[in-house]
Amino acid sequence: MENKTLKVRGMFGEHCERAIIDAFNRIGGISNIIVSLKHGTISFSYDPDIAAMEAIKDAITDEGYDVLG
Repeated sequence: MENKTLKVRGMFGEHCERAIIDAFNRIGGISNIIVSLKHGTISFSYDPDIAAMEAIKDAITDEGYDVLG
């Protein structure tokens, strides 16, 4: 498992947090998901053999948020 924190723009409320967690759960191989609305970040652990970083970023943008890094 690898740990990653992504800076994300556009998250404002509890609905946004739930949308990200649901999107990650659909991918699989991602755990310890922490969405910080205050800091505009998503921290998580992932298995790169199951969840490619490109798929993770795509899942975030598919929900309507911008991945900044």
